[in-house]
Amino acid sequence: PDGGISRLRLYGSLTDEGAAALAARHRELGG
Repeated sequence: PDGGISRLRLYGSLTDEGAAALAARHRELGG
């Protein structure tokens, strides 16, 4: 789980849109 959070933080730093997309995808997967 830590890796996922780290990725979200990294992507969020690069682009908010990317973080939002990843968050939405994670929710769809049932994360």
